[in-house]
Amino acid sequence: MSDKHDVPAHATYDQRYGSTPLPEPMKPGEISLELRNDLEDLLDRTLRGLSTGSYPHLTNERKDVLLDVLPKFTNQSRRSLIGYVNENTLIIIDDLSSKMKSNWSAERTLRFFEHFMDAYPPMVEFMVLLLKKHAAPYILMKEEGYHRFHPISLEAEREAI
Repeated sequence: MSDKHDVPAHATYDQRYGSTPLPEPMKPGEISLELRNDLEDLLDRTLRGLSTGSYPHLTNERKDVLLDVLPKFTNQSRRSLIGYVNENTLIIIDDLSSKMKSNWSAERTLRFFEHFMDAYPPMVEFMVLLLKKHAAPYILMKEEGYHRFHPISLEAEREAI
């Protein structure tokens, strides 16, 4: 087994005791499959969690979040998307998850989540945990009221943060 300081706290049992290798570190511009899976889960749980039937105001909040984020990715106005979002919310969630996982570049995925966190700030706490869990080469910083990803390029920079 490697030195205990070399093994991240989130490593699985078999990774901690050497029977499975630790994942390779990501480079800026990359998002690992494991991180993509967790981002997809975060997106899905957040948007579906805002739809509980006994709390109709949360359903409206979910639609507001989608109406804040979608115009930035569809080149359509918020107003033109209102009817579509009202009628197709669950389809939109499935479509976003699918595209994010299979088609989007790391840059587009991070840009999407920047806009998502602007529209729904409670997501920030979970995003910070995911970045740490996956030793992602990004840090989330608040700038003028907005949360933005920044690449961590040097190992010394990563350790300092």
